[in-house]
Order: sequence, then structure tokens, then C-alpha cells
Amino acid sequence: MLPAAAEQAIQKQWLSLWPGLSSNIPTVLDDEAADQPATGYALLQVQGTRNQQWTVAAPGSRKFRRNGLILAKLNIPVDQGSQLALTWVGYVQQIFEGQRFAQTSGDDGVICYEASWRPVGTEGQFYSMLVTVPFTYYTWNV
Repeated sequence: MLPAAAEQAIQKQWLSLWPGLSSNIPTVLDDEAADQPATGYALLQVQGTRNQQWTVAAPGSRKFRRNGLILAKLNIPVDQGSQLALTWVGYVQQIFEGQRFAQTSGDDGVICYEASWRPVGTEGQFYSMLVTVPFTYYTWNV
């Protein structure tokens, strides 16, 4: 799996589940302009972190473990309180925490781990919470 495929798989997982869980709260992907509806919105980003060479072999047979973070910045109207923010955190947990998706024959897909969250604070009309989910996928050096 290449980085673009991993990011697409993460976005697909999000876009297939978030609307139903959140009652269609809008999503902004990191390469899109953000509308800021009064009902709030979620900003989804994917970031690479430390990578590791997993096997030592001849070129073309080397396996690499690619690590990253899924970042979901949840922007909730300030008058809704932290309880709504924590509800949205729970939705992110349902979507990613402990999940594996986009497997194909010979490919482990994207493997997600535990979600953590922290308040970002108030920005304009929104109270923001940042949820991070570490993930792994593997590539073969060709």
C-alpha cells in the first residue's frame, strides 16, 4: 500500500460512517476550503510519522512499516458544551479505534489503534476538540 492509498482508505472509512453517526455533520478534508456551518463541522487530516524497515532482504523484497496519525478536529458550536464534543469523540472512536480496513490479498490494509483526545479551546464561534488515532500500514520496497 502506498501513502496515497492509505490516506484514501482512511477518508473512505470516515466518509462512510461519520455522516450516519453524526447526523450529517459536515466534514472538511485537509485539502479543502472550510465552510463553517453553525451546526459545527469536522476537519479530517492524515499525517505520516516515524517509519521502520521491517525486513532485510534483496531490493524489491524489503517490507516497511509506515506509521501515521489520523487527526480529527471537531468544531462544536460554543453554546453546546463539552458533552457534545465528547459524543463526537465517541463517534471517532467507533470509526477508527481498533479497526482494520482496506485489506487486499497480500496487503494488511490500514490498522488503527487507540484514540486519544484533548481540548483545543474556543476559536471564534466553535469549541474545538482534537482526536488523534495512530495507524500503521505496510509497503514493499520495489
